[in-house]
Amino acid sequence: LKKAQQLEPKLYDGNVIEKTNAIVIRESKETLMLAEESRSKMLLKQKGPKVSEKKVKTTPVDYVVLNQLFQDFETRFVPQTELSAEQAFWSKNYVNSPEPT
Repeated sequence: LKKAQQLEPKLYDGNVIEKTNAIVIRESKETLMLAEESRSKMLLKQKGPKVSEKKVKTTPVDYVVLNQLFQDFETRFVPQTELSAEQAFWSKNYVNSPEPT
């Protein structure tokens, strides 16, 4: 962490982070190597016994399908509305009525 702070102090400076300007991170050889190493470790873990044992789903999210589901839900979902005065009256009387014998 200290080495990373020395290499890119802007990433760890609270005053810089609070600003709304984006921090530019150059893709150096080291950054690309670390990303590749991380990716390969993740792929190895996916092939491990724990993942197959617990049936962990590691496929990426299909945002097209997800957005379609969201849109379908919006068209089919009817928000709950308040009861009309008549509905409220009859529902209260129905709840308070004695059981038929």
